[in-house]
Amino acid sequence: MDIPGVKWQKSSFSGDRDECVELGNLPGQIAIRESDTPEAIVRTTRVKLEAFLLSIKTGEFSTWPSTTASNSTPPDYPSR
Repeated sequence: MDIPGVKWQKSSFSGDRDECVELGNLPGQIAIRESDTPEAIVRTTRVKLEAFLLSIKTGEFSTWPSTTASNSTPPDYPSR
């Protein structure tokens, strides 16, 4: 499902891969989806998204167990 009129944007770190998170700007909201499952869309506000990203950057979720399978290697993303 696509939202009419929404231009989706993905990180430049994603390159040509179809395994990335995309953001779409809506009036008063931000839409978030994964490019490989575009029908699943989460909507939130810019303030809530910024608070969530800040909590990730400050390590609030660092005690959560990793979801990466033990036999797989996470992608090597360049740092900025």
